Amino acid sequence: MDTTLDKVLKLLRRPPVIFSLVLIALIGLAIGGWIGSLRQQAVEPTAPPTAAFTMTPTRPAPAPTSTLAVAAPGTASVPATSTPAPMTPPSTTPSTHEVQTGETLSGIAWQYGITVEALMQANGLTSELIQVGQKLQIPATEAAPTATPLPEGIRIHVVKEGDTLGGIALQYGVSVAALREANDLDSDMIRIGQELTIPSGDAPGTPPEAVVTPTVAATTEETAGAPPDETWRPSPLSADPATYSQTETRGRYTLHYPPDSRPARELDAVLAMVDRAIRQIEEPLGIQLDGTFHVYAAGSLFAGGDIALRGRSFSSQRRLFFLWDGTGDEADRQYIITHEATHTFTWNAIAQPSSVMLHEGVAVFTGMPNYENAGYVNLDDFCAVFHRAGKLPLPTARMNFQGHIYDLTTYYSAGSFVRYLINTYGAEKFTRLYASGDYAAIYGESLRTLQDAWLAQLDARELPADLDTEALIQYVDEVGQTYRQLFANFTGTPAEMRAYRALDKARTSTLAGRFSDARAYLNEFAAARP
Repeated sequence: MDTTLDKVLKLLRRPPVIFSLVLIALIGLAIGGWIGSLRQQAVEPTAPPTAAFTMTPTRPAPAPTSTLAVAAPGTASVPATSTPAPMTPPSTTPSTHEVQTGETLSGIAWQYGITVEALMQANGLTSELIQVGQKLQIPATEAAPTATPLPEGIRIHVVKEGDTLGGIALQYGVSVAALREANDLDSDMIRIGQELTIPSGDAPGTPPEAVVTPTVAATTEETAGAPPDETWRPSPLSADPATYSQTETRGRYTLHYPPDSRPARELDAVLAMVDRAIRQIEEPLGIQLDGTFHVYAAGSLFAGGDIALRGRSFSSQRRLFFLWDGTGDEADRQYIITHEATHTFTWNAIAQPSSVMLHEGVAVFTGMPNYENAGYVNLDDFCAVFHRAGKLPLPTARMNFQGHIYDLTTYYSAGSFVRYLINTYGAEKFTRLYASGDYAAIYGESLRTLQDAWLAQLDARELPADLDTEALIQYVDEVGQTYRQLFANFTGTPAEMRAYRALDKARTSTLAGRFSDARAYLNEFAAARP
């Protein structure tokens, strides 16, 4: 008598039953493969190769000065052997992009020179999750505003030692009264380096007044000023030969700058800072950039959405830009040049970066000694203050890099963390991390564990007795918000330019811990702003 098992085996040997079982198995495999492919196609956002500078909430995402909201480093990484996609010049007409394997929303935004927010809005996305094969609409970018030319007959005179207002009036055949009125002067006092607008000549037969008023020596901050009727001539953040028509080749790099601009007048100082930046990058990191690169010195605020940037680097193109308009001081200008150059050097001498946080952090690390040697607030003291107040962005969390003007604490946090890694484990290990993003393989610890060790050092740090921690937090926040207000509808009128320069002094005063000066300049800003 057959057992139950024998009956089952006989049933399974029948052809229809065998066929049915095989069919069920094949359907199961197909469904499993389909689900697996969907999982592989879902692309988690990773840190793109950073983007000068760069960079307002609507400004394009740059290659090295990243303006990107990035996912926590370590969640996904770009292989060290991958080749950076070249940045597509921003277009004034919409286009379409098909998502490829390994691409991220932020990386695509960087490639087309737009923000992640603009890309999400154009495609109705509610998150940064995208799929291979998905077609994304690339929105058009706004054309850069046209530079405002000086009115016909208007000239600029830079005050030299020994100049007097009466002598300058005599030189140009205008009256002292007309010169005062054109420059909104309350007295005949002028300063060396001051730029005076020379109005069109007086009517024939009107002799200029001969008034002798000696010039007075000015501080670095004072000579960085501009004439009261200064207007904004936007600088393009592109290799525009019409704007950056003058060049100076120095072997390893070529400097491009506009004629009749502050960079042209201070050419030797610009070149010296670029040379110094190269040493400040290669020596501490133990790297060397082969080949040449291009440097662009802008004599005025950048155009359009890049207005809040003080620099930006297009690393894969070996091009970097920085602002040289008389704002900031020597330490501030050297910092930003070194920062932007670091992006170009690390990208091309090490590899495409594994995360924006490391890319920005190492640029802060190389540039920071310029600030600290000039008496600015120490980087780690700054981060300790904000961490103890619960206001410090952390490497394991989402970090926004919209430019130093808007996201200073994010840049400083990344820089302090990178400094901890290099000081603790050495530059050689960091360069490997920069390329791979594999914390566990290189340091034997996870990103979170390393972050906790860094924060413990900040917590144990003894802060300078004269550092007003509450004022530091207050003025960093206030200056950042004030910049947002100024640049929201900025057109570059003389009043706005005066306000911009006052606010810049408030910024550097805050970074240096001179809070009473910062308040005075913020008051000056309020009085100057229309």
